[in-house]
Amino acid sequence: SFVYTQESRVLAPGESELEPSTTFRLGRSRYYSAIDGRIELEHGVAPGLQLALNWNFSTQTRDVEQDSLTRELTRVSESEFASVSAELKYQLSDPTADVVGSALYLETTLGPRESELEAKLIVDRSLGKWLLAANLTAELELEPVRNEEGSELETALLLGPTIAAAYQFSHGSIGLELRAPLGLAGEAESATLFGGPVARLSDRGFWLALGVQPQLAAFSGASDGSR
Repeated sequence: SFVYTQESRVLAPGESELEPSTTFRLGRSRYYSAIDGRIELEHGVAPGLQLALNWNFSTQTRDVEQDSLTRELTRVSESEFASVSAELKYQLSDPTADVVGSALYLETTLGPRESELEAKLIVDRSLGKWLLAANLTAELELEPVRNEEGSELETALLLGPTIAAAYQFSHGSIGLELRAPLGLAGEAESATLFGGPVARLSDRGFWLALGVQPQLAAFSGASDGSR
């Protein structure tokens, strides 16, 4: 029902789902536009247990300063096969039958530029037509760098809490989603808040979700090139 906040439910054993997703990013003082693509294959392997494989792609176009004296700008584009991810999700309780639904989620990502380890606690609850959900994510980023002293591994630690609510109807839902990525250590130190509407349409055999997430606040202050 959401684009960033996961729910506790998993696929039944033997069921599979192909899930492509696309994220458009834009909005800096200079021209900036990016598309992140992800193709995910999920499969239920046992009661309450789901595995998934992901292929991640990225394309971005931006204006960069070509000459520091004239401040002349040039527009550059780059595309890459960013990484491959593997996920494991285990449902602990059901959001309808139990007091609260819950699940544990683990993901490892390997890529030529950086790799990640991610753990997530998922809770949700169905209250009549309403669905409430929250996630708490801890992510460790690992980036190999090489300098005059040799090679080293730069690390960054991030927390990613999200909360969401949706009103459900027969063929979909409409709701609101908030997320607050917090960079605690390393190169990613920051504190921001994103939020906006999310809508889902579904029928037998398919579903489609769309969310818009503008940045609402930058608690750690404006970064270079921001507006």
